[in-house]
Amino acid sequence: MARDYSVYLFLHSRLLTLRAVNALRVDLSSINDIQCHLLTLKVDILINCAALTNVETCEKSPDSALYVNATIANNVAVACSRLGVTLVHISTDHLFDGKRSFYTEDDPVSPLNSYGYSKAVGEEKVLRSCPTSLVLRTNFFGWGWPHRMSFSDKILQNLSNLSFSCLFTDVFFTPVVIPELLAAIVGLIELNCSGTFNVSSAERISKYDFGFRLAQSFSHPTEYILPSEYCSRSDLTRRPCDMSLSNKKLLSRISDYNDNINKHLKALRETSSDDRSGELAFLNDSYG
Repeated sequence: MARDYSVYLFLHSRLLTLRAVNALRVDLSSINDIQCHLLTLKVDILINCAALTNVETCEKSPDSALYVNATIANNVAVACSRLGVTLVHISTDHLFDGKRSFYTEDDPVSPLNSYGYSKAVGEEKVLRSCPTSLVLRTNFFGWGWPHRMSFSDKILQNLSNLSFSCLFTDVFFTPVVIPELLAAIVGLIELNCSGTFNVSSAERISKYDFGFRLAQSFSHPTEYILPSEYCSRSDLTRRPCDMSLSNKKLLSRISDYNDNINKHLKALRETSSDDRSGELAFLNDSYG
């Protein structure tokens, strides 16, 4: 996407140097400052990925979770609404109690922890303040920031170091690789869509099976992927065991959307280091 658009990366405090990306600090606590930057740069589309995503951190500091995931999201939505900027708000698959599979956009949210609750409140605020926005529920993977590795980065680093990764066999999700998420964003914008969409794979997979296939895809020894069970971990904040999302609504709009896990992993493997800055620029999922 960085090849097709002029890309600006709004960061609250930490500045990063990325190829073909203009990074600058923006006071996300100030609607006026956000609005001023949008006007000055003549922004047409804003993808909001600012979030506090660590589940344990959110549980220890629920006020911070609400501030970043709901108040900041609302500030962005208000600024975009005032200026007619197309807003894409990146949400989560962590919104439900996990008692069943393949949640749809119409299912009522029932979060189990402070992270899920804060993201649900953020969705509500965004859609109220900017009704034309796109709210995308997803769980994406790909090359992470230099200072903060992604879930797949950590697994691959452990594999490269011949270290073990203990992954849950009883926690399920429907992950999507970053380029596919970006393709879905472009497609939905081109179709002038708004509202809530699940952007996910059609295949429900456990965290363990995901790690196992990741090892296979990168030709690493799979014996370093070890099974474990979330149900045996009393030290962790309560989480949904099934976060799988139905992507039928998305597929009804974008018929050529690629939703196969093996192809997603292949796309990750084939992404060159030269392309990673473009992915990172659109998907900064940390606040700070």
